[in-house]
Amino acid sequence: MNLDAIVFVAAGLGIAGAFMRSKFPRNTTTNAPMAPARIDDRAPEIRSDVWFNYVPPSISRLRGRVVVMQFWRFGCAHCRSAASHLNRWHKAASRKKLEVIGVHTPKSKQEKDLSNVLLETRKLGIDYPVVIDNENYTWDSFGRPDHSTFCVIDKAGALRYVSNRALDYNETERLITNLVLEKKSPSSTRRTLVCRPKSVYS
Repeated sequence: MNLDAIVFVAAGLGIAGAFMRSKFPRNTTTNAPMAPARIDDRAPEIRSDVWFNYVPPSISRLRGRVVVMQFWRFGCAHCRSAASHLNRWHKAASRKKLEVIGVHTPKSKQEKDLSNVLLETRKLGIDYPVVIDNENYTWDSFGRPDHSTFCVIDKAGALRYVSNRALDYNETERLITNLVLEKKSPSSTRRTLVCRPKSVYS
């Protein structure tokens, strides 16, 4: 499906259009999978050309902001229930140093169809950017997490938190709050965040 067709489908469904990014990081030296990121590693770039709603800056250009990513697919019940929480965090992003991104990684042929993803995005009222990961590039680079997994990247661009515990929104929100408020932490304490201030997303 070309860009004109994508935008046409988006317009017909009354959704902000899909966008094309001309280039994205590729492992051009080998056909082997890239090593997945681990906690405290520099977070991989999102590897896709197709976005819905809008295209945010690359991960490396989001330094100074906390990035919350959710790997999801529209056929996953836990993923769908998370959309309202992600929308709430996204609404706070304009006044907080935060970016929310959904990574749609399908399992079925129906979930790979862009028109279906657009329709389900509309049904769920998703306002934050959604990247289409039909080739699993981003999913692979983050270690093939379960669907509904949250990955949180700190303001320095390091992967700080991965949770596949569905519906554990309170813990995720506390950690996001900590990272938004965090300045500099010694490397020895980066893995454990104990401060629990009032949520900045309420």
